[in-house]
Amino acid sequence: MAAGVQWIELNKERLRLRAGIAAAAALWRDSRQRDDRLLSGTVLRDAASLATEAGYMLGFGEHEFITLSRERERKTRRQRIVRGTAAALAVAIAVLVPTIGLGELRYGTSVIEALPSVWESSETAIPISQQVRDEVRTDLSTLATYLRPRIDEMGVLPEFNPWAVAQTWAALYGLEPSLPTRASTLRAFMTQQRDPSCICWRETDDKLPHTVATAWVLYTLALYDQPAEPGEIAALLDRQGAEGWWAMFPATPDPRNASTAATAWASLALHTQLSHQLIPASQQQRAAEAISRADGWLRSHAIPGRARWTEYAPEHVAEVNEDYLAVSGFTMHALRTVADISEFDHAWLAELPRRVPGLTESETAKGQVFRSKNQFTLDDVRHYRFPWMLKTTVDAYPNGTNLEKARALVWIEKALDRPLTSTDFRNEIWTIAETVFVLRQIAEPLQAKPR
Repeated sequence: MAAGVQWIELNKERLRLRAGIAAAAALWRDSRQRDDRLLSGTVLRDAASLATEAGYMLGFGEHEFITLSRERERKTRRQRIVRGTAAALAVAIAVLVPTIGLGELRYGTSVIEALPSVWESSETAIPISQQVRDEVRTDLSTLATYLRPRIDEMGVLPEFNPWAVAQTWAALYGLEPSLPTRASTLRAFMTQQRDPSCICWRETDDKLPHTVATAWVLYTLALYDQPAEPGEIAALLDRQGAEGWWAMFPATPDPRNASTAATAWASLALHTQLSHQLIPASQQQRAAEAISRADGWLRSHAIPGRARWTEYAPEHVAEVNEDYLAVSGFTMHALRTVADISEFDHAWLAELPRRVPGLTESETAKGQVFRSKNQFTLDDVRHYRFPWMLKTTVDAYPNGTNLEKARALVWIEKALDRPLTSTDFRNEIWTIAETVFVLRQIAEPLQAKPR
């Protein structure tokens, strides 16, 4: 008995504190768990210490009450810091308005306003507005509705060539229930349209065999569990350069022919065929080695310290006016998908441009591809910026700092702040399909509710 009395005497303050916590928790529950009935300040600190040092004295309900109180306290503290930071930044921006201009002021204000949402959300959820969540679903439905009738135009419209067909089927994957049952027609169409001279596909009938067009075809076939024929896989592997790159067109082994986009796409196509277990056992090791070499080549050819790639070596292109944002964004997507590589995310967010590109804005390198010792052709393939910048910004978001996330949030909101229709894309099937392809993939992470 004496030991019990002694224990009570030694723990008198803790017992009083426990009684107070139990009473406060009961009042909080009776108030339908109002936030203003949670603990705060010195009382919360004492309660947290008791939970840490003598947690056995508290019941499950009291532990939950203290945990929720601490979470609210942290959120309140973050809000105070953000408000203070926002006020300081607002003053600084106002002072600098004559120098930085009204556009910079508006942008800075938008970033400041986004910071509390970033701080209050989980590390991975993107706290976009409900309006944008709804817009993404509506855009997917609208644009997919435009694409669905195109499926029946395979082989009818000249512009609906293998490349555009592959993009359309890939875009509608999971959105059009009838397509999986019709996948054999896709395989038959691609076999019929294949160029026998290269066992691959051309951009259009009047142009050269094309690595990105071929990769789109093989990638889409894999989505619908249609195996590439051994000859198609062998032909693609045979065209890989020793260092791991692919040229956009049939070319000499000259490293000057290395195309970033062609390498990223070929790697993704082989990976998808391999991951769907569609490549014959006799070719699997060679395909895996080709993918590994391609990924290594892509990683080593990033511009040092940046999440940027050039499409060709700079001295062999006709157009080098700015960053290759579409090529860089897609390359990051390929590396993430094929090898779970996210090492470039921070650099991408740190250097994310303020401006959202137009829906049909593209970049063209016009790189020299040497087809023989004395003959070369220009690669004038257009790479569209909007979908791949959007995809990469959404994917990279969890790995940014709070400020980078706030800037990314502003960019994403701006990119998706209005309805998208087919006329916005000049009714170009391939441009619409590429955007739907990306919207379909980002829809789920954008729908995840922040905490």
